[in-house]
Amino acid sequence: MPVTIRAVLDPAAQARADAVLAELEGKLARPAAGLKLVGEALLREQNRRFQSQPDPDGRPWQALAPLTVESRGGAKGPILRRSGQLMRSGAYQVSGATLRIGLNTIYAAVQQFGATITPKKARRLMIPMPGGRVVGAARVTIPARPIVGFGAKDEEAARGAIEDWLAVVTGR
Repeated sequence: MPVTIRAVLDPAAQARADAVLAELEGKLARPAAGLKLVGEALLREQNRRFQSQPDPDGRPWQALAPLTVESRGGAKGPILRRSGQLMRSGAYQVSGATLRIGLNTIYAAVQQFGATITPKKARRLMIPMPGGRVVGAARVTIPARPIVGFGAKDEEAARGAIEDWLAVVTGR
């Protein structure tokens, strides 16, 4: 059942309320500052995924393949953090009322969505191994290990950032 509440203000109170609402409307019409806070919060969540290694929905990333572990001299982890470049490439961009967030490396899409890599000119891919050994493979399949997304933890972080922004905008 809908509820209607009606307030009747004296002219001076109405004028003050109108001024406050107009000021708030003006601030909310320019959301860039709020979106920057959301972008920072989402980048922190994205970087946490590199530490704990789940996808945005909380499912663990697939473990490294035995050949990958062997190529690393037996090291099983960390996944997607060997050099740290992918994690450091996280970025966001605010344009008007739009926030874009992602990873800024040429190979990020392969890690995010997975891929099967086949040789272009040779019959086999040559994979360097410890001790100078080389292993040939007709193809290598890299499983998807989603980093960028909007799961429950991202939603919570975004809500917190928006609440912080609204507190600043409203002076509370």
